[in-house]
Amino acid sequence: MKKHLVLGTVLILAFIGTALVASTSSANQDEHYKYVGNSDTKVFHTLDCGHGKKIKEENRVYFETRNEAIEKGYRACKVCKP
Repeated sequence: MKKHLVLGTVLILAFIGTALVASTSSANQDEHYKYVGNSDTKVFHTLDCGHGKKIKEENRVYFETRNEAIEKGYRACKVCKP
């Protein structure tokens, strides 16, 4: 019984640690970049746009400038109008 409890606790702590690392790396990227694009839709947004915040992590592409996003083939969001 104690082995199961210890194993369960270790798994939970590992999961929490992974989640913290993922959120920290995302926050660090947000500090450096001004825009986020969706690699599926080829639309870019400001970082505070509600649509931009909904982009799955694996589909996020970050840009420092608006021109950089446009040069890479992305179009501006029609809601936040970056």
